[in-house]
Amino acid sequence: MSLHVANSPPVWSAKQQVDNYIASQQSTTKDTLFFLWIGGNDVQPYSGHCQFGTKYDSAFSTKMASEISTMVEKLIASGAPKVIVPAIYPKHLAPGVKKYLTQNQADIDNLGLCVAAANTAIKASLVHFGDKVLFYDAFSFIVNIYNSPAKFGFGHTSVCCDCG
Repeated sequence: MSLHVANSPPVWSAKQQVDNYIASQQSTTKDTLFFLWIGGNDVQPYSGHCQFGTKYDSAFSTKMASEISTMVEKLIASGAPKVIVPAIYPKHLAPGVKKYLTQNQADIDNLGLCVAAANTAIKASLVHFGDKVLFYDAFSFIVNIYNSPAKFGFGHTSVCCDCG
């Protein structure tokens, strides 16, 4: 799935990027480091399991873990010696969520629980790759920035560019 806005190039999903990379027969060396961090356009098709007004649904976690594990497996099979997989970012803390999606705190909290559970499932799905894969907890790192912005050199974390 790719995201496409009229008169702009498509935004390719991580799966499409991995498949395109493998199809292009790019060469790797033992010193090549792969970085697989999925974005909002990768999460969105499955976030229906985190719908506002509903309780957390484990299908989101299962689907995200499966998708990422499959992409990592493809990269390793094509010769990738090391892959770093950062956690899904804490989407529920993005200031735009309150402006564009919901102001209901229970819904926002549910989205956070959904993403946190998916990260736990993703980490577990990567264990069998051993030292070829490193899972990085970007979720917690970003939560720490959000909760203590001054400690990281930020004045605030509650306003987005177009949130007014």
